[in-house]
Amino acid sequence: MPFWYNTPSEGSEYSNLACTDFANLNSLIKFDEVAFKSDDDFIYVFGYASDASDLIKVGDKDFKFTPQLITFKLAKKNYQKYDVKTKAKVDVEQSMIEKLMCQLLGELDFSDVYTGTMQLQTSNIINMLVTGKQLNGEPLPDVVKESMVSSYLSLKEIDEPKHIKVDALKLPEKKSWGGNGAKAQSELEKINDRLTFICNQLKVDYPSREFKSLSDIIVTLTMEPEAQKILDMATMLFS
Repeated sequence: MPFWYNTPSEGSEYSNLACTDFANLNSLIKFDEVAFKSDDDFIYVFGYASDASDLIKVGDKDFKFTPQLITFKLAKKNYQKYDVKTKAKVDVEQSMIEKLMCQLLGELDFSDVYTGTMQLQTSNIINMLVTGKQLNGEPLPDVVKESMVSSYLSLKEIDEPKHIKVDALKLPEKKSWGGNGAKAQSELEKINDRLTFICNQLKVDYPSREFKSLSDIIVTLTMEPEAQKILDMATMLFS
C-alpha cells in the first residue's frame, strides 16, 4: 500500500501523505529540510522534499512528485481510529518501521531542522534494528547497527533553513468522536462534514462538475469510475 497524496487543505501549505499499511510501504523520501513535532500518539513529519517515491494521487494516473512541502505521521504506539463502516473505534497496531523511526527520531532535538533521507520499508533488518538482536538471537553489534540505520534514516542538522520554521509548525487538531470533554458531533453532523469533505475532494479532480449532494456524487461515479478511488481514500482518512 503506497502513500496516498493529498493536496494541501485550506489554510495549510503542506501536502498530506496518508498510509494505512506501513508494512507494505516502500517509500524513499529525500528532504532538503525536515522537522518534527510530537504528541502522545504520533510523531509528525514536516518536510520540504525534493523527491518521494511510492505515492499515488487519486484521479491522476500521471501524477509525478515535484519538490514541495509535505507532512505525514508515524505512530508512537498502538492506537485507535474511527471506522466509518462500523461506526466504532478500531485498534491499529504500530508497524515495525514506525517503531524504528520513532526510536531513531526520539534521539533528535525537535527544535532543530534537518536535511537528509528517510526510507520507509519493512524488512527483517528492521526487526533486528528494533529488537537489537540478529536473526539467530545473538545481540546485534553496535557497529553493524549504525551501518544499517543509515540506510533507513540519515539526517544532519542545518543552521539556516529556508522553507521550514519550527515555531510556525502546528499539530493537527484531534477529532472528537465522543466520550468525555467537549460535546461530540451528532451522527448527522458527522455525515454532513464527511459529505462536504468528499465533495470538496471530488471538485479538485473534477472541477467542471457540481458537487452538492449524494446524487451529484452518484452521477460522477457513473460517468467517471476512477472517482471511486476518492471515496475509498476518504474512508481511510476518516480516522
